[in-house]
Amino acid sequence: MLDDITAFYRELGSRASIYHPFKKDYFRENEEVLKAHGYTYTPEEDHRVMLLTEGNQIEAQRRLDIRVLNRWDEKVATDILVPSKEPWEVEVTKRRVAAEGSYLFVGYLDGEAVVYTDIHRAEDDSNTRFDYIVTNKKHRGKGYASELLSFVVEYCKENSFPMCWQWAGPSEPICYRAGFREAFTMEGGFASGPEI
Repeated sequence: MLDDITAFYRELGSRASIYHPFKKDYFRENEEVLKAHGYTYTPEEDHRVMLLTEGNQIEAQRRLDIRVLNRWDEKVATDILVPSKEPWEVEVTKRRVAAEGSYLFVGYLDGEAVVYTDIHRAEDDSNTRFDYIVTNKKHRGKGYASELLSFVVEYCKENSFPMCWQWAGPSEPICYRAGFREAFTMEGGFASGPEI
């Protein structure tokens, strides 16, 4: 599998990077296997995990046409990721969205995709993970990410999605307003693949 990951990122012209899975000490326990495939483990500070436990306090302005998609929309790439200089996320997000239990939420403004996120409902229906919220650079700071997150939180509640969580990060302030609260920490780190 590591060779497949390396090949995937090479096709994108990028060095592979694998983030720490949920199993404690996974990278440390598998360090020899990683090394044999040219990967280097780099520990990081623990990741803080936020759970959706409170009410949504975002007062969205309802300017966006928000759609829930079960398939990829190329406008996410052409309108958001490529102009925002995040082209590596295109193939990664396409694959995530193609997986069972994944939902793509896209906010459109006058037909242009300006913000998106995706969520993943676990196969055993035990939890729902939120992924990154990405806004086109020219549309940042206008509240579109807040509007989208508010929609997604309400969608999950209305459809009885199980425990919703995400990693605390740059969007933490709006996540807090949407009802997410820090719940626990988990081991952080990543493994970098061979140089390209």
